[in-house]
Amino acid sequence: MVESGTTIVPITKIYSLNNRFAFSFQGDGNACLYNILTGAVPFCTITSGRRGVTMTMQTDCNLVMYTAGGGTVWSSGTTVSVWARSTDLSLAPAVASHTDPPPSLPSLPPQNKATGCSLRVTDDGKVQISGTVGGATAIVWSVPT
Repeated sequence: MVESGTTIVPITKIYSLNNRFAFSFQGDGNACLYNILTGAVPFCTITSGRRGVTMTMQTDCNLVMYTAGGGTVWSSGTTVSVWARSTDLSLAPAVASHTDPPPSLPSLPPQNKATGCSLRVTDDGKVQISGTVGGATAIVWSVPT
């Protein structure tokens, strides 16, 4: 699991609890999900050669790949503060693809900001980001869908 505020570097792997799946930030700049038993690659950021040197699980629940100069290479495009319209996360989508445009919403007051964001690899082969707003936790991003 990667907690909010954590930065990972290439060659980092995050495994599912059953060790059947791994999300790997590779030396070539790709971040891919692997099925260790079959070798299948159900998800990849397709960022090879774009000079991504770090990935950060931001405190707003957005997973971002950066260049050495701080430029953004790739982003999950998900923030709990964007998806949550109130402290009731039942309004947030159960799954958000990295290609879904975020809705246009006003800024949320501080009590509705995200806490406890994390990325994990599930035992059924998904990479998920979850976050908490007002005591309610929701999955804000999950691949493959």
